[in-house]
Parts: sequence; C-alpha cells; structure tokens
Amino acid sequence: GGSVVVGNGGTISLTGSGGGLYSSTGSGNYGIYLNTATISAGNGGSATNTITLTGIGGAGVGGSNYGIYAAAALTLTLNGSSASDICTFLNCTGGLGGTLNHGINISAVTTLSRATLQFVNVTGGGNGTANNYGLYINNVAVTAPTIISNDILGGPGLNNNYGLYISGASAALGGTGVITLNVFAGSLGTGSTEAGIVIDGGGSVIVGNGGSVTLVGTGGGLYSGTGTGNYGIYLNTATITAGNGNASTNSIILTGIGGTGTGGGHYGVYVAATPKMNLRGTGAADTVTFLNCTGGLGGTLNHGVNVSASLALVRGTLRFTNVSGGGSGTASNYGLFINNVSLSAPIILSSDLLGGPGFNNNYGLYVSGSSAVLGSTSMNKINVIAGSLGNGSNESGIVVDLGGSIVVGNGGTINLVGSGGGLYSSSGFQNYGIYLNQATLASGTGGSTLNTIILTGFGGEGTGGVNHGVATNTSLAVTMNGTNSSDSLTFLNCSGGGGGDSCGANLAASLSLSRGIL
Repeated sequence: GGSVVVGNGGTISLTGSGGGLYSSTGSGNYGIYLNTATISAGNGGSATNTITLTGIGGAGVGGSNYGIYAAAALTLTLNGSSASDICTFLNCTGGLGGTLNHGINISAVTTLSRATLQFVNVTGGGNGTANNYGLYINNVAVTAPTIISNDILGGPGLNNNYGLYISGASAALGGTGVITLNVFAGSLGTGSTEAGIVIDGGGSVIVGNGGSVTLVGTGGGLYSGTGTGNYGIYLNTATITAGNGNASTNSIILTGIGGTGTGGGHYGVYVAATPKMNLRGTGAADTVTFLNCTGGLGGTLNHGVNVSASLALVRGTLRFTNVSGGGSGTASNYGLFINNVSLSAPIILSSDLLGGPGFNNNYGLYVSGSSAVLGSTSMNKINVIAGSLGNGSNESGIVVDLGGSIVVGNGGTINLVGSGGGLYSSSGFQNYGIYLNQATLASGTGGSTLNTIILTGFGGEGTGGVNHGVATNTSLAVTMNGTNSSDSLTFLNCSGGGGGDSCGANLAASLSLSRGIL
C-alpha cells in the first residue's frame, strides 16, 4: 500500500533500471515494481500536475525482466483541474536474456480517473528471443479518460514479439468513461508472428459516448528472413466497442500494415476468430473504418485485410478505404479477402480496394467459399470500388467464387465497380474487372421497395487478351426477391480491356432472372 505523493503543480519522475547479469540465470529484474501502489500528483488546484515513469528491465537468462511491472492494484491520481495534467510511461524497455521481457507488464487493474494516460516509446527487450511485448495488458482493465500510445514496439527477438498485447477475458484497454483512445504500435521482431497490435483471448478495447478508437499497427520481420504471419493488427476473439447509448458520433478506425518475410501471409489486419465490433450509439454517422491497410512483403498471400471469422456490425456503417494487397512480384495478394465467412453491417462502403503489385491472381475484393457472404438480408446498401495492381494474369478487381454471395435486403442496392490489372506491355490475360464463378447476387426479401444490382467492369491489360469487363463462369445466380416492377439488374458502362477477345461482358454461365428487369 505504499504511496508517492506531491501537491498542486507537482511533478513526479521515477526512473528505474533493473540489475542482473546477462550470463546469469536471474529473472524478474524490473526497472520499476509496483505492487499495491498509489502515485498521486495535485491537490485540487489549477496548476499542471505530471507523473512520469521510466523503467528499464535488467538482465538474466531466466527472462521476464520488465521495464515496469504493475503487479497488483495500481492507482494513478491527478488531483487537479488543469486540462494539461498527464501521466506518462516514457522510454520503457524490457531487459535482456530469456523470453517475456516486456517494456511494461500491467497485471493489476490500473485506473486514472481524470486527465490523460500516455505510453510513449515503450519497447520489449529480448535480443533474439521470443514473446517480448512492448505493452502487455495481462487480463486486467486499464482505464483513463484519454489514452494515447505512441511507438509501442515488440522487442528485437525471434517470433511473437508484439507491440501492444491485450490478452484475456478480463483484459480491457479503456472503458465507458474514455473518449479518446489512440494506439500506434509495431514490432522489431525478426521471425514469424511479429505483430504490431494483438487482441486475443476475449480482450477488449472500449470507449464511451462520442468516443473514438484509432488503432494503427505495423508488422515486423525481415525481408531476407523466412518469417510468416507478421500482421499489423491481429484480432483473435477480440471486442472493440465505441459508444454507450446516446446520439454522439462514435468511430472505430483500424489501420494495419503487414510485415515482411519470405514465408508470406503478412496481413495488414487479420480477423481470425470470434470478433465483435460494437457501435453503441444512436447517431447516424457512427462508423467502423478499415483505413489505409496494406499487406506485407515477401512470399504470397499478403492481404490488406483478411476476414476469416464472421463479423456482424449491428448498427452503423462499415467502411473499407484504401485497402491493398502487398507482395511485390508474388501471387495471390488480395486487398480485402472474405475467407468463407460472413461479413455484414447495415451499410457497407468499400473504395480503393486493390490487389497487390504482384504477378498473377491479385484481387481487390475476393469473396470465396460456400459460407462466404458479403452483406445480409437486414442491410440495404453495398458499394464496392475495387481494382488490381497486379502485372500478370488473372489480376481482377472483384472476384466472387466457389459459392460466395453478395446479399442485401428489402430496398437494397448492390453496386460493384471493378477494374482489372495487368500491363499493356506484358503477356498477361484474363484480367477481369469483375469475375463471377459459382456466385450468387441477391437483393430483397419480398417487400415492395425497389431493389437494384449494378455491375460495372473494366477489363485490364495484357497482350494475351480475354480481358473482359465482367466475366461469368460455371454458374451465376441473380435473385431479385421483391415485388416492385422496377427491380433491376444492370450491366452499366462495362468495357473490355487490351489484347484480343476482350468483351465488355462475357457471360459463360447461364443467367436466368426470374423477375425484374435485365
């Protein structure tokens, strides 16, 4: 129950460095150790109060040498009225030797009731070892009105070095009293699964009414290394919530940049299992945005956003803006990949979805698998604008295949605009704007409101030709499930690309529209 206390206009600055020997078996050599502790600045006045904590972990091959360890019941208090009051964890670094050398390990509920909580330049240690996190929130809650985290970095180890790691069913960064929560994190790790931000095991990020969550994560790895799965942001049984019931605008923004390594599979954002995104307000402008997400470099399958677990946004708008695959000369780098799961929201708006600058099969939007569904019967608008930066063959803007579907409900509109890739000077072929193979497009569920489906495709380039604006293959089911006589399916402004035999629309699968206008 020890305390450190200063009065009005007070400053607390604690800097601690752990001991130990790099060649010894020591462990748990902390820079600062807080166990049922209180740190308090101010006594009700308007003068600015500051608390600054800097911890540098020690050494020992036993590992777990944390810069700062909050072990039990940490209370941080800024008892003033100044808007500039601040508590900062600054320049904290995990130690050396063994694994689990975190810059900051918070294993106790930590509360700042007012002002700003900052984490700045917080880095895991390690030097060649695994699981060295910058900021680790270990199954507890960390709350403050404003939380800002910059330069949170996983350590320079090999495998599983995360910048920000929120893990456990009781792990929560933020709370319903938080308005602003910003995190910028990355990884210095050189192996595999070197992720900027990881939320797993039921962990949460939460802000209240009128709140904004901004998460920016950059994966690690080495371009010359064999690493795989270096994600910008990794969500595995994670919840992100903004709002608590009123009309103030709430926003969630995710920006992920994939890392490097010849093993590939470096996603900007990876939605892996049981995600929940909640906009709990009543405002019409509430949004979840995947913004400026990019797949990494090295190997194949470097997607901007990989959605491999069903995600349903009950209210608000879901946006994907400037989402591109990575790659640089490799294949199958998708902008947005819906991997045999459902993705839905009342409104889905997607623009500048781009397949990566690789060679062959780089798609802007890829909806694949018999359980893959973009949309639902409870929503009314899907707009997608997608293309490909690929320079080989099969570089398509939008691909729906292997039983994938795009669906809206009554009065719904599906508007797909796809542009094929390729190079004018290359021998590439079959660079379609939109490619539908064993695909379903459906609008309406029986109501009288107007349902529309609009397809606009621009064929790509390549001297091999067959670069169609819209191409269908094997099977295509289009359904207008309404009663309005003006329901329609429209192929609008479609044009073939370069090379021979490039059609505006090439229908190689039977198309039968049971009702409505074609």
